[in-house]
Amino acid sequence: MDPSYIFKGVKDRFSGLTVSSQDEYIKTNSFESTLEASINQWRKDGIRALWFRVDILHTDWVPILAKHGFVFHHAQPDFVMMVHWLAASEPNNLPGYAHNMVGVGAFVVNNNDELLVVCERFYTKPHWKLPGGYVQQGEDLRSAAVREVKEETGVDAEFVSMVSFRHVHRANFSCSDIYFIVHLRPTSESITMCKKELTACEWMKCTTVVELFTE
Repeated sequence: MDPSYIFKGVKDRFSGLTVSSQDEYIKTNSFESTLEASINQWRKDGIRALWFRVDILHTDWVPILAKHGFVFHHAQPDFVMMVHWLAASEPNNLPGYAHNMVGVGAFVVNNNDELLVVCERFYTKPHWKLPGGYVQQGEDLRSAAVREVKEETGVDAEFVSMVSFRHVHRANFSCSDIYFIVHLRPTSESITMCKKELTACEWMKCTTVVELFTE
């Protein structure tokens, strides 16, 4: 490796710079000296923050980055992102990673005033609930509600409106949790229950639902 080599990276509008191991991987025996030379140059260039996107196959970089002040910012199945704030004269204003989970519940009522309800297979206490689940990355709330209803119950439905939402803290993975209720109109009513997730699924009279929740 050329001793004068400096990681190229991609500069952002905040005077930060991101290096991806997929694009610029070098072996461990050359990595530390190259990293040190790069950091020295980036300080001179006024780079404020360094981001290293380390591919799962290149985790030999991780302990060396940690040795030079990098910390974990977030991880995905195929990479970990490590960051180091270089601008010592400025407060570290890097944003944290996402701290909210987003879920959706589907309020599906047919023309017979029946509400589509389910019982989950895994629970702390058995209870009826709305079909639903977590919104996937890049997925709209309405699409998530329609998808969850189809996957769990086999019922086809279309979006009508948003109904309400609630926000709680200290949920899964110690994240906050935002849960949206979405009104859907069923376009089919035949139930094909997902036995992997549910133990029961039915159309329940709305009057019965009210009685259950007022007992």
